[in-house]
Amino acid sequence: MMRAAFAGLMAALTFVPAAFAAPPPALPDGTPATIEGYETSLLYRHFIRWTERESSKAVRESVKKTELMLSLGNDVRVLSFSILGHEPYTDAAGGLEQQCDYDPDNMMQFIVGTASLTEEEIAEKCYWRLRLNDATGARPIAQAWIDAFDPQRAANYLKSQGIKPGKDLMSRTIDWSGYQDPAALAKAPALRSNVWTSRTCGSFPAALDQIESISLGNINIRDYGTGGETAPSKPDSPWLTVTAYSINAGAKASIEFSGTAGAPATLIDILDALTDACEPLPPPAQ
Repeated sequence: MMRAAFAGLMAALTFVPAAFAAPPPALPDGTPATIEGYETSLLYRHFIRWTERESSKAVRESVKKTELMLSLGNDVRVLSFSILGHEPYTDAAGGLEQQCDYDPDNMMQFIVGTASLTEEEIAEKCYWRLRLNDATGARPIAQAWIDAFDPQRAANYLKSQGIKPGKDLMSRTIDWSGYQDPAALAKAPALRSNVWTSRTCGSFPAALDQIESISLGNINIRDYGTGGETAPSKPDSPWLTVTAYSINAGAKASIEFSGTAGAPATLIDILDALTDACEPLPPPAQ
């Protein structure tokens, strides 16, 4: 189910050529090769890359507030994750944590967390939540912008920004927000949010047991002592970053895993299995 939420992300990205390796789109008939000294195909390429960056940024920004609030509170956090898709407009981010029904007017409950609750109150008021934000709805919006791209207007915009043709253009990362407002990429339908909870999905206990069974292993210092086991990289796979939150010897610890295989892939697979037989909650009423 989680892979379905990613719109086939984990499977499909293995076979899609890298976006940066793709040639720029064919120019519409009658489009000159240069406009105001700017290479037209390069304008297209810069603009397309900007839409991809803005889509990724929208996903990252969408979880910042939630992650900040979780870090300030004292509820149980299990995982935070991000997925940098191999294909444009397929990034995702989210987390797995415990939530409780606190009195919204009692900030101290939020700060103290479950420490202020009895076991009976935890069983009654608390539940596990998996949240996932992804950009799989961004592609048609970005494509519409690309199809409507006006090279003359784009050249005028670059001139107004003091960006010159040639090497100056080739060496710059251009902010096109003065040409195209990117706000649509930061909300539905471009940005999709799904939530699963243990109140409607019975897969959470099995997933939590699996996560707890993962061995973190020894600390391995690069280029020192005995080399540790490394997970083989999987070409053309999304880059996964997962932070696991743990209590070790009575102390809080957070461990970050990143890569295309190994521990981060295992943790994402557990979340995938968690939602395999479950449906996300319906979206909140507008």
